[in-house]
Amino acid sequence: MTATISSSPEDKYRGSYDGSGRESLDDLLPSSTPPLMAKKRATRSRSVLTWAAITGAAILAAILFVFAVVRALSYFGWKSDFLHGSKASVPDYFQTTTEVLPGPTKTAAIAPFLAQTNTVVFPAGTWAPNQPLQTAVPIEGNTNNSNIFQVHGHLSSYFANPVGFGVDEYPLPPGAKIAQMHLLHRHGSRYPTLQSSVSDFAAKVENLTSTGAAKWSGRLSFLQDWKYTLGAEILVARGRQELFDSGVLHYYNYGSLYNTSTKILARTTSQDRMLKSAEYFMAGFFGLEWAQNVTLEPILETFGLNNSLAGYFACENALNFRSQGGNNASRAWERVYLADATARLREFTGDYEWTVADSYNAQTLCPYETVAYGFSRWCDLFTYDEWLGFEYSIDLQFQGGSGFGSPTGRAVGIGFVEEFHARLQGHLYDLPPGATNVNHTLDTMAETFPLHQNLYLDFSHDTNIYSVLTAFGLTQFADQLPATHRLEPRNVTVSHITPFAAKMVWEVIDAPRPVKARRPDPAKGADEHYDDGGATKYVHLTLSQRTVPLGESYPECGRRSDGWCDMDTFMRILDGLLEQAKYEFSCFGNYTAIPYGNVTDASRTLLWDWTLTRDHDATPTLQSTTASLTKPASRIASITNWNAWRPPELPSHLPFRPMIRTPAQLEGAEWAMVQGSIDAELQRARHRAHLQRARVRALWRHARGGGRVREPGGAIAGSRGGWTGLGKRWVRLEGEE
Repeated sequence: MTATISSSPEDKYRGSYDGSGRESLDDLLPSSTPPLMAKKRATRSRSVLTWAAITGAAILAAILFVFAVVRALSYFGWKSDFLHGSKASVPDYFQTTTEVLPGPTKTAAIAPFLAQTNTVVFPAGTWAPNQPLQTAVPIEGNTNNSNIFQVHGHLSSYFANPVGFGVDEYPLPPGAKIAQMHLLHRHGSRYPTLQSSVSDFAAKVENLTSTGAAKWSGRLSFLQDWKYTLGAEILVARGRQELFDSGVLHYYNYGSLYNTSTKILARTTSQDRMLKSAEYFMAGFFGLEWAQNVTLEPILETFGLNNSLAGYFACENALNFRSQGGNNASRAWERVYLADATARLREFTGDYEWTVADSYNAQTLCPYETVAYGFSRWCDLFTYDEWLGFEYSIDLQFQGGSGFGSPTGRAVGIGFVEEFHARLQGHLYDLPPGATNVNHTLDTMAETFPLHQNLYLDFSHDTNIYSVLTAFGLTQFADQLPATHRLEPRNVTVSHITPFAAKMVWEVIDAPRPVKARRPDPAKGADEHYDDGGATKYVHLTLSQRTVPLGESYPECGRRSDGWCDMDTFMRILDGLLEQAKYEFSCFGNYTAIPYGNVTDASRTLLWDWTLTRDHDATPTLQSTTASLTKPASRIASITNWNAWRPPELPSHLPFRPMIRTPAQLEGAEWAMVQGSIDAELQRARHRAHLQRARVRALWRHARGGGRVREPGGAIAGSRGGWTGLGKRWVRLEGEE
């Protein structure tokens, strides 16, 4: 009995099928074949069949041999789809891997490299609604057709920062090349976390409805039938799209950095949404066969385990009352900006007393339901000004919990900073265990912390990325945010920094000569873009696709129109960030919780003259000064004087930085004090010692018996009266302290 499988274009070449897998000989011969010709053809057919049988037997023997080898290998732990049936047991018309008649598969000769080749100046921001989400919701007071879905803080579905961070975007000057790209990427849009208050609020609303304790009417009448059906923690469809789209975007921008003859390593965490985010990104960048290009390393994420991509789990004080200042400030602000909304909605609740917390949870459900279902009835309950207030409440949370207003902000992010530092230097992470929150085992093995990749891809969480910004010392984001009113303008806008699927990108750029600080028109000739000098490396930071001007936070980088910083300067800045983070004290110190607004960035070294030690016991003002240094809110990160001995009246938790001013101090009693005080760090401070930096470094390395020289950054606070210009330049003292 003959049957045809299908009439698809592919199947018209298959002939008829008799159920046995063989075509009928009758179907191959014309009906009018002469007898003699038929006999010759039959003889030839028998010969063909004989050779076919021999060939088939040989193929069968080869298959059995391969099967035996594979089976033997599987005994030693090797696995195969052939053995385990994931593909071999699937009929060919259900196969999804291109194996049979794949057609042409030629790819382009080169990969895209828009980050390097694009010469178009960044256009003015124009709003377009997120797709496929319904964001064209009429909002009272929204007179400029602004998008409330771009003011949802960390709950905003991804959008490129529409306003930037204060500098223009420039293409690379002629002859410059991008050598490396380091990406730190947030996961995509998700359901609420298990700790979110919206599920408790939903249970309360459903209980009020079922018991009749609340009589919903007017704007809240939809609550009569509303049910809370959101999931928890994992990505929603929009989140999957965000990461896939981001992978495609980064392929177009940096595809040429991938060496197709290599397999790179990318890192994420073990949490489901983190793992899936990384996988969707890889699929967008490399395609569905991304596992051929990338080894994905999921680092375990849970309480007590070191993980630089979720650093708060290894920082006790980041998870307890000591880091609650941001949440406290946010709640205080909610009572201010939601007062009118709460009174307005209370009119539609019957006897139930609608609260400020209810209003805030209602606002929070708007972005969650929108990314989960495409639309939410909660969104149009609030005015545009109230949505701006919602955004500011999240800014307060992040700044006080993970940023420069947090006692643990730098400490949580310092692990990733030191990993980045090690990658730029081309060596494995080499700090002792416990110095930061990195997974020391993984970071000290080349197999799990590879060096010299052109692409580094890491995936993390919003608050962790925010703490990384803080640990980098990007003081452009150190706004002191009041909890009584919105600060306008401000740099701290979480919607622009860590929305869902946020991206922090560090580019390492090789230029043939120093690039002019004031960039000319991109159309100018090559010589117009450069100053005299030799080859120069630069770093360029973008956040949500807009340049962060490094000179705003690091004066040493200079005021550049492109926001770049030369690599030598940048590396000296990185040298000092670990000290400023105060990881051990910040994360595990037993200190009193600090009210919101009293924590500022601890990034100064106090210069304590020997005369202050002499007069301390007899001077009440000096005594009160030393007492103030015991508070974690102090901006002082360490102390120094003109000598190698530690002032005994200063608090012991602050690191002491003895000053080496002359080569004579590299031996004898003072050198013994230095060796007992610090861990192989060269202090850049010096006073009237006319030694070149290279000579000082060489003397230091010789005295220490070799090893790496670390030069802490930061400024010195103290009297400036006796400083020479040379000394000021050496310590990079900026402004009056």
